[in-house]
Parts: sequence; structure tokens; C-alpha cells
Amino acid sequence: MSAPDLRHETAQMLMARPWDAAEPESLWHITGDYPRGGSFTDCLAITLPRHITGEDKPVFTFVGALGGLDDLISPAWITRATPLLLVLRDEPHRAYWADDQAELDATLARAEASA
Repeated sequence: MSAPDLRHETAQMLMARPWDAAEPESLWHITGDYPRGGSFTDCLAITLPRHITGEDKPVFTFVGALGGLDDLISPAWITRATPLLLVLRDEPHRAYWADDQAELDATLARAEASA
């Protein structure tokens, strides 16, 4: 009997729930359920920097929130999320965050191919 491949299991989990590995200060479009009832739907959120949260896992807050503890969102509460790419109007072919450039390039290539 062989040991389970934890790398494979982790990769599968991150494909299903990519927000569990969200980069600090990345933007997301999120939907989910609060643990004590209620829900949030199609909200713009940002992950807080780890030096502020003191957490290894990402902690989200709604963009424009007043900054209280009620505004913090655990990734466990999120049921659907899409990462957003930030681009400036004057430079639509350059991602604001360097880590997002490859995704932006792929998106632009798909758009050109379908045009």
C-alpha cells in the first residue's frame, strides 16, 4: 500500500477552490455564505496582506468596507470566486500586478483569435 500523493490532492483542491491560495492584495469577485446565516453575492473583495492579518491563509475583505471585524471573510465561507485582473486604462495590455501578466496575455490572445 503506497502513501497518498499529497501534492496531487493539494493541486485538485486548489483547482476546485483557487481562492484558498489567493495572493495578498489580489482582487476577487466572490459569492458565499456567512457561518451564522445570510449570504453575500457577486461582491468585489480583496485579500489582505499577511502582515496585517497574521494568517498563513488568505483573508478577504469587501472593497469599500469600513474595516471592522464583520467585514473579514474567511475563504471557507466562499462558495464561488473568480480572480480579477487589474489593468490601467492607459495601458490595457499590461497587468498592474506582474504575477497577472501571463493571464492577461492569454486572455488577450484568446480575444484576438476569436476576432
